[in-house]
Amino acid sequence: MNFQDIDFNIAKLFAKSCRLSALQAVVNANSGHPGGSFSSLDFLSVLYLSRLIHSNEKIVVSNGHISPAVYAVLAELKLEDKQDFIENFRQSGSKFEGHVNRFVNGCFYSTGPLGSGVAAALGMALAEKYFKTNKKVFAVLGDGECQEGIVYEMGHFANKYNLDNFVCLVDYNKVQLSDSLKKTMPIDLEANFKAMGFEVLTCNGHDHQEILNIYQTADKSTKPTVVLMQTIMGKGSKVMQLDGENYQATWHGKSPSPQAAQEDFEFLKLSDSQKSELANHINQLDIKINSQVDFPSKINVGENRVYTKDDLLDCRTAYGNALKDLGELNPEILALTADLSGSVKTNILQKSKPNQHFEVGIAEQFMVAAAGGLSLAGAIPFASTFGVFMTSRARGQARLNDINETNVKMVSTHCGLSLGEDGPTHQALDDFASMESLFNTTVIEPADPNQTDHVIRYIAKTKGNFYVRLGRHKYPVLTDKNQNPIFSGSYLFDPLTPTCVQKGDKLTVLTLGSTSFEAQQACLNYSDQVELLITPTLDSAKSKEVLDSLKKTKNLLIIQDHNSGAGLATFLAPYLLENSIVIENFKSLGVEKYQLSGKQKDLYALNQIDKEGISKQIDLILGKL
Repeated sequence: MNFQDIDFNIAKLFAKSCRLSALQAVVNANSGHPGGSFSSLDFLSVLYLSRLIHSNEKIVVSNGHISPAVYAVLAELKLEDKQDFIENFRQSGSKFEGHVNRFVNGCFYSTGPLGSGVAAALGMALAEKYFKTNKKVFAVLGDGECQEGIVYEMGHFANKYNLDNFVCLVDYNKVQLSDSLKKTMPIDLEANFKAMGFEVLTCNGHDHQEILNIYQTADKSTKPTVVLMQTIMGKGSKVMQLDGENYQATWHGKSPSPQAAQEDFEFLKLSDSQKSELANHINQLDIKINSQVDFPSKINVGENRVYTKDDLLDCRTAYGNALKDLGELNPEILALTADLSGSVKTNILQKSKPNQHFEVGIAEQFMVAAAGGLSLAGAIPFASTFGVFMTSRARGQARLNDINETNVKMVSTHCGLSLGEDGPTHQALDDFASMESLFNTTVIEPADPNQTDHVIRYIAKTKGNFYVRLGRHKYPVLTDKNQNPIFSGSYLFDPLTPTCVQKGDKLTVLTLGSTSFEAQQACLNYSDQVELLITPTLDSAKSKEVLDSLKKTKNLLIIQDHNSGAGLATFLAPYLLENSIVIENFKSLGVEKYQLSGKQKDLYALNQIDKEGISKQIDLILGKL
């Protein structure tokens, strides 16, 4: 797809009409970001009219606060109702949110936190390249946004994989939220992007002919490209432009008063003949823009592996093996890691299918954001790193993916004290709580390698965001009294259903993850008294099976390799109260403070989440009965 010639008179009328509706929306809401919206509308108008309406190529406006400009363009193209946008922008219940919303037709990714959108856009470009669609992906950035570290992570990756189908457009108005770019944080955009391996082009961002020419030049580039659009904040406004020319931040995030805006309303208003001319042109266009996502629906999960009682294995290796199986059966399955492929075991897929494995370097934030973009472009990305990095460094990007309802599979290893000797900086002890608080992400903590195998295959075929929490150390698989693996045979993973390992009538024990083996070993000594249920998800802990058990025993012990004050017990407690479940004796075993370095076995013993510590707690509770 090439850039097509356009009628520049139509483009001028189009941009002017968009400025009017954008301003009307902002003034009506008495809220929004008109300055950057006005400075970007010329190069956006040319981009849509010359290419995007014909190609339906993806565009991510990473500086999502210029949503008035984006919505105005889409409304002018009749993809959305203009009056609805003007009257309901930033109003409760309206899809026309203050920042770009993916669920407005023509918006491919919801943005707001600066830098994350361009990283997601690069993920989309990677997908288009991987699937050989011959399509480009465009991203719009603010100049101040380029101060974000994730922008540099994005640039390094684009250069490494030579994503020449990626074009960045920087709204270079030299003003950011609080002041000018020069006073706030001066950066040399041209030098920075050149250092990242981009072809750097510059352009008058308000000259439509020059804009089209530069787009055509960018289209021929053999490298990722950035166009520095030299613009003026508030361009085209009688009220705002002068401040923009003087690099004043007055109109970054402030609406003109209705009285002050009247001059602009009159200035930007098209004549009846101009309205007719523009409307006739738009009515004749064959607009192909459609941002609806078709997620992969037919995934071959293959056959489950079965690890026996003689296998001493860590769950991360079981993950790597399952990922390899899935990747060999499904080209949509892609793996990303941040310089930890050997530790998180994505290297097992890498050896088998190297073109389905992507190394992002030490760039966890970019990895998670790019995974979001990949998932909205037809891939099923598995992003893996240590739990502490996924949920501390990249939590903001995971949250943005959550808002976008993406299809990202985050699999973290080395979680909890299972990590061992690396110490408190690397022990993920709050990650369950952090990810469980997201609305559209399911947290799963499998109990052993067999359940891990089932979980990985389940999340591959199931649409949605997942966070899978795995430890580091090896331990035996869980078996029944006949020494058969519990999570094999007829077992099917269901996030709503716990697994009852042992029946009892005096105490209910709930556990998940790598403490499951320790809990089972402890509970064996209390047959008929202790009921042990493995609850790999919060929903499985809220199940009828658990409620029935608690109604019977009225006593509860929860065990988890996690902060005991912010783990499964914390999320479960309100649910039990809401269901009038009376607990006579309760204890949550976990980690109560940061731990120093030590072997996993010693750290578990120190925090009483090993077999002996659990047995002591069971004795204490049963001794009260």
